[in-house]
Amino acid sequence: MAIRDGSAILFVVRPFDRATDMPAFVRLRREIEEADRSGNDVSEQAAVSTLAWPGHDPARDRWTAWIEADPENMAGYAFTWAQSPERSIVYSAVRPDLRRRGIGSRLLEAVIIRSVEAGSAHATSAVDASNEAGGLFLSGRGFTPAGENRIMKAGADVDSPEPVWPAGYTARDLASVGDLHMLAEALNGSYGDMWGHTENSPGIVDAGYLQREIETRPELHDPHGVFMVFGPEGDVAGVVAAFRRPAGPGREPDLVIDSPGVLPRHRSLGLQKQLTLTAMRWLRKGRPAPIALETFGDSPEAFGIYAGLGFEIEARFIEYCRKLQ
Repeated sequence: MAIRDGSAILFVVRPFDRATDMPAFVRLRREIEEADRSGNDVSEQAAVSTLAWPGHDPARDRWTAWIEADPENMAGYAFTWAQSPERSIVYSAVRPDLRRRGIGSRLLEAVIIRSVEAGSAHATSAVDASNEAGGLFLSGRGFTPAGENRIMKAGADVDSPEPVWPAGYTARDLASVGDLHMLAEALNGSYGDMWGHTENSPGIVDAGYLQREIETRPELHDPHGVFMVFGPEGDVAGVVAAFRRPAGPGREPDLVIDSPGVLPRHRSLGLQKQLTLTAMRWLRKGRPAPIALETFGDSPEAFGIYAGLGFEIEARFIEYCRKLQ
């Protein structure tokens, strides 16, 4: 479809065509990163990898924009990806010199329509906290803030002492627990009210779901690196996962802690501290190394705990949500 806005720019929005659009897609990602400095990997390999997300169909879930005066260079792109059966992640980006011309709005509208067709009840989109224009863009199109995501980093010199648990609390790894039903209980109870997790959708995360995840990406689901905390009555109190993200070109594997979670009735004890230390010690195995902490929808109290352990903010995002149906 061709659209002419008030500035007399004629642009076309159409579905992504992998056979012809990849070179322009790679160039556009690099132009956007050069202007925005968001820290995104804009290599050709990274661009190709975005087309292979599980359940993502680039031909139906991805849209592109082109202007009449420059048909060789992509003006913008957008995608939708179903994070769960009821929620889709949506994203829209425009070449820096073509922003505020209506292109981003039209691209976003296209992926919202696709999300509704796919049955999503909510659309969600994360914006760097420093990107005021991005937040205003989403707010003006029916999105409201729903949570905060942070990427934090502890350097190799940050200590990771033995965790001291409150009386009656103990931690065990999944390898010794050996029960995916119990892990699902821990995940749903800990993350159900923390926006940005699949567990926000009741009934999605169960033992079968977890088994499929483990079989699909075993390198990210080492049962020795998943820890559950149990309270004095033997009830599940919290969970944390630690993994080694596979190495990329010219770099070592990343050591990552994935969003420590605590069930609401246990949160007053600040168990995120002990969970984080447990994960740090398992990742390091006695050797100093930097560690990334990725947390989604967490509370200010939890962020304070991580900072107290020596983690510093590398990136901070506001998660916006829009109800679709």
